Amino acid sequence: MSEFNKTCPFEDRYIKLDQAYHECAKGFTKGSCNRFVAEIKLFLPEYDCQRSFDSTEKVEYIVPAIWLTGAAQEDFVDLLYKLASGNEFYKAKWFKSARRQAKAVFLSPEFENTLDGYMAEMYFPLIEEMRRKHHQ
Repeated sequence: MSEFNKTCPFEDRYIKLDQAYHECAKGFTKGSCNRFVAEIKLFLPEYDCQRSFDSTEKVEYIVPAIWLTGAAQEDFVDLLYKLASGNEFYKAKWFKSARRQAKAVFLSPEFENTLDGYMAEMYFPLIEEMRRKHHQ
């Protein structure tokens, strides 16, 4: 691959993801959590995303689009987990669809493939626990 960030959704979608995150995190009920889950899902497939430090003289790396969100990734993943796990704040009926969608994304291989380092250590056990409960 000789060009990067041509199909990466970060530039076009980050503001929408961040806005939906803040609205959902505050409990706005007019579809904000559904929008958040739909937006974060767009950041999971493999694209041509690359940060400035994802290349060396010999190797060019691509990374998940969610990694381009920097420190906000932790907040996004935490909210996805809260929705998926049925956190008390999101138990109301108007979050039901978003909870179901979040759970599907949280348990997906695409999401799991975006986790590494601290995020993997933190969320892999929670994914496994949720899968066990899901299959009981």
